[in-house]
Amino acid sequence: MALSNNTRREAGRETPANPHAPNPMGHIVEIVEDGNDTGATPLKRQIFMLCGNPADASHGAYSAGSDTSRVSEVANLDNLAFDRHGNLLIATDGQPRRSGIDDGAFFVPAEGEERG
Repeated sequence: MALSNNTRREAGRETPANPHAPNPMGHIVEIVEDGNDTGATPLKRQIFMLCGNPADASHGAYSAGSDTSRVSEVANLDNLAFDRHGNLLIATDGQPRRSGIDDGAFFVPAEGEERG
């Protein structure tokens, strides 16, 4: 689930599903079935990606536990899709530090050693 550009969230109103206030860069919440059983309830939600600049420790950018030195700066989530191998495809509306580039497309492995 993509949550994008939440600049109105007030400090002190953070939740596990909305960990930053304000959150102009956005984030992705992953919903996982108990035991990977598609019919299971309850569902578990966890942060898959906190968008922003991975080099900015004050923001805490995160991508499924990956080494942040190997993660691209992502912001302003627009669309999410999965390819036939289960990899996440992300389209964005502009990146925060890249002047002149309005949109971005990102490929993110969702499983295995390269997850995130």
